[in-house]
Amino acid sequence: MLAMVVASQNAVLLEGPIGCGKMSLVEHLAAMTGRRKPPQLLKVQLGDQTDCKMLLRIYRCTDVPGEFVWQPGTLTQAVTKGHWILVEDIDYALLDVVSVLIPLLENGEDLIPGRGDCLKVAPGFQFFATRRYVLLTFLFLWCQAEKYWNRVPCIHFK
Repeated sequence: MLAMVVASQNAVLLEGPIGCGKMSLVEHLAAMTGRRKPPQLLKVQLGDQTDCKMLLRIYRCTDVPGEFVWQPGTLTQAVTKGHWILVEDIDYALLDVVSVLIPLLENGEDLIPGRGDCLKVAPGFQFFATRRYVLLTFLFLWCQAEKYWNRVPCIHFK
């Protein structure tokens, strides 16, 4: 089933308990298709501090004092270069992350807040997300995205 979903370039949700092999399955499929390491397969571990800025863009210091340069974040790199991205623990996504992911995955493009640049999905881009079984503590954050994830192919692990 996973290979068929990847062939259609749809987002994939892998759901199951910790340590059941969600990430290993994606890594194995990536290796089978020649995407053995970054940047062909990028991984992001979400936490309660991960916001959309980290995924989309980073401003880093240059050698010139007070000067900053825009650098694309992990999601921006994957989308624009046609790489695969594995977002672990999507159930921890803050609302700003969800608000960036859903339009991108539904429409194939999204605006980068604060820059006005439009991200367009490049050929080969593949989005994988993992989640544990939904916990009540994260129910509030998850409700906003649940309508979307119910339409995404989901592979359940036990």
